[in-house]
Parts: sequence; C-alpha cells; structure tokens
Amino acid sequence: MLTQCPNCHARAKLPDARAGAKVRCAECSRVFVARANEVAAKARAARLTLVLGGLLGILALVALLVSLQSESQIVSAADTPVNAPAPVDE
Repeated sequence: MLTQCPNCHARAKLPDARAGAKVRCAECSRVFVARANEVAAKARAARLTLVLGGLLGILALVALLVSLQSESQIVSAADTPVNAPAPVDE
C-alpha cells in the first residue's frame, strides 16, 4: 500500500498488513497512522475535480455559443432595409 506523511508529504510503500499501524516517517521522523490508499484517493479526487471543471467549462462555452447563435437569428423590422423587396411566398 502507498501512504503519505501528513507532515512533510513524503510517500512510502508499506506492506498491506501495516494499514492502520503507527509508522515513523523516514524523512521528518513524525509518527502517524498509515492509511491504505490515501495517496491514491487524493490523486483520484484531484483528477475528478479537473474533469468536472473541464466539463463545466465546456458546458458554459456551449451555452454561450447557443446564446450567440439565437441572438444572431433574431431579425426585427427595424433591421430590414426600407427598399428591400417583399418576401415571395411560393
């Protein structure tokens, strides 16, 4: 299992049997409880945050484009030239 020191953030690979045991960090000598997959869980959470942020950005961009598209299709009578030929119905 991978674990990470809460003090200096040094990573260590320990046998799975050490999960929940008190361990001493080889870098800063702080004693902490080894938690299984703590590093992997933090990495997954960070990736999920990035993915959700990207999706929200894409959604905002699509909404903006749809808004701009619908605004450009609205034509009022004031926008029609006075000497324009009348539309022909066929």
